[in-house]
Amino acid sequence: MVDQLELQLKELVADAAQDRVQAERKTSKFGAFERRKPVKKAFPAHLPHERVVVEAPVPVPAADPIAS
Repeated sequence: MVDQLELQLKELVADAAQDRVQAERKTSKFGAFERRKPVKKAFPAHLPHERVVVEAPVPVPAADPIAS
């Protein structure tokens, strides 16, 4: 009886090891990588361009709440 239980235990351990190996094969491992910083390209010289300056709006003075 004890021999049968030991045999079953050995089979369960072997099955668990096989399951672990199969799980490791299914998963992909990727090494760490370093992200490249984005590079801002210069505006193409063959395209027309012009500089537009928009002036900021003049702030309107707030009404005095005490005077109301």
